[in-house]
Amino acid sequence: MDFDFEKVCSVTLSPKNVYACLSCGLYFQGRGRHTPAYTHSLEADHHLFISFQDQNVYCLPDTYEVIDPSLYDIKYNMDPVFTEEQIRQLSEEVLDSKTLEGEDFMAGLVGMNNLKQTDYVNVILQIMCAIKPLRDYFLVYKDDSEIRFDLNGIMTQHLSELVRKVWNPRNFKGHVNPHEVMQAITGASRKMFKIGTQKDPTMLISWLFNNLNAYISTKKKSSIITDLFRGHIEVSSEPLTAKDIKTVKPSQTNKPFW
Repeated sequence: MDFDFEKVCSVTLSPKNVYACLSCGLYFQGRGRHTPAYTHSLEADHHLFISFQDQNVYCLPDTYEVIDPSLYDIKYNMDPVFTEEQIRQLSEEVLDSKTLEGEDFMAGLVGMNNLKQTDYVNVILQIMCAIKPLRDYFLVYKDDSEIRFDLNGIMTQHLSELVRKVWNPRNFKGHVNPHEVMQAITGASRKMFKIGTQKDPTMLISWLFNNLNAYISTKKKSSIITDLFRGHIEVSSEPLTAKDIKTVKPSQTNKPFW
């Protein structure tokens, strides 16, 4: 069961009203008659589907909701949430966990899949997940606005989801797949950063900070990116020789940098 991939129907490629089959892990649209999910339930004899919209589980083709405590871990892994007490615990304790296969891992110290020359992206994402104030911000980040057509908003939302999965002590596996974040970065950067093309990570982090800051600052008067990473450098100029005094006037300017 892997909820890290882009939430689109494997048949129609639509992101609307998508469900995951809890038997095979594939994504399908709808649950009414003649929808891909309904058809899959009949053809494959798979009957439990979970909604990516509200985490409700339905039995198809009968379309009734299934409520059972055994499904709670699956729902939590789809969309991990953290309380203030749990966030405090992350900073004070080492949370040893086990995957479904019984392998040990520590919350916050998990690997990321290389999606073909995207290791430079993984480096930056791992760094951002390890910066405590930024991590705490994204662990509770919620965007109630309409972000379907705002590429920076979509990227910010997926980055928050990734941070929550990296720090999830109840994760099913000891690694995460940054596929959704990578797709969002590709879209927001207009393919400047994309799967299959190696780039300089310093170029990415500069672009990422600017775009995250631009989006977050539209929602609030201040931005966590500015608070943490904005600095100023004082640039001074003065004559080097007596001849330069006539043409060069001493000056001082402050320039911002990340």
